[in-house]
Amino acid sequence: MSATNELQAFIYGRLIGDPDVSGIVAGRVYDRPQKDAQPPYITIGNPQILPDDAQCIVGIAYTFQVDCWSVYQGGKKEVNAMIDAVRRAFHYRQGSLVDSALVEMRVPSSFVLDDPDGITKHGVVRLEISVEVNQ
Repeated sequence: MSATNELQAFIYGRLIGDPDVSGIVAGRVYDRPQKDAQPPYITIGNPQILPDDAQCIVGIAYTFQVDCWSVYQGGKKEVNAMIDAVRRAFHYRQGSLVDSALVEMRVPSSFVLDDPDGITKHGVVRLEISVEVNQ
């Protein structure tokens, strides 16, 4: 399996399996949601992929965007809770991959946008994940 596909499956599994995240989105985590997907839900965006090699080690530095979608009418409470849950699930947490080695995960930033429809709240969480690739 490619390191990118393995890592995306890991992120999906972590989001689905985390009780705080799942308590809000109830398993609604998508790579590409259906048009009738009901908020709140999370989407996993396309990664930015950069080499992160060291002496005798092939490394990859990934940046994934995790998007949190809410239509909660009481303000940003729900989307803020989603962002916090995603951050806690990944920021400096441990994990393991099968074909690669997970070196470090962190959340350097997150923010909330008001969608142009005036209803939807869009939370953005940036995940930075370093992986050592087995050759």
